[in-house]
Amino acid sequence: MKASVVAAARIENATEELRPEFRRATANMKLCASALERLFEQAPALDRRSCGLVLGTSFGELETTSDFLGTLAAQGVARPLLFQNSLHNATTGFLSLHFKMQGPTATLCDRAHAGHYALTTALLWLEAGLTDWVIAIECDTPVPALPHEPLPRAGAAAALLTRSDDEGRLTVELDARATAPPDPLGWLASAPSGGRLKLPFAP
Repeated sequence: MKASVVAAARIENATEELRPEFRRATANMKLCASALERLFEQAPALDRRSCGLVLGTSFGELETTSDFLGTLAAQGVARPLLFQNSLHNATTGFLSLHFKMQGPTATLCDRAHAGHYALTTALLWLEAGLTDWVIAIECDTPVPALPHEPLPRAGAAAALLTRSDDEGRLTVELDARATAPPDPLGWLASAPSGGRLKLPFAP
């Protein structure tokens, strides 16, 4: 299975801090939204309503989970908003609503391999015909107070994929003999046109 990369972006700082619709959004939500806005700027003709979305994250909404548990322990109060935003699929739900995306969505948590599995899932969705367009995105916000090693890198990287045989475009494909790069979505964000990324996958 091979797909073309229509747009790709990497960000390290969110740009939505002052917008009212992001007042209650988590750091991951803001980072992902910033990355998606850059993708949509590169693909203005995209019909977002049918676009799929796969989010890969090392640990999910770890920062919000920490805040929720800390408040519960200190005050004996379970704050509903923190609990709602601590769910691992809260970010994909927020993005789907904010950008009016109605295609299939998924959240995958797998430490350092989250970006790899997000891209692999996106390619499998295209191959199965679940959607003609899909965004694979990886995002993490480190929480130094929580002991896990290594700390994930802060930021988000995303790529918009479609089925295509356009050899002039950057492409991604599954290959059982390939070796996984450490940061596949980050690589796509800086790769030249005509480049090729192979991901290991054994059906």
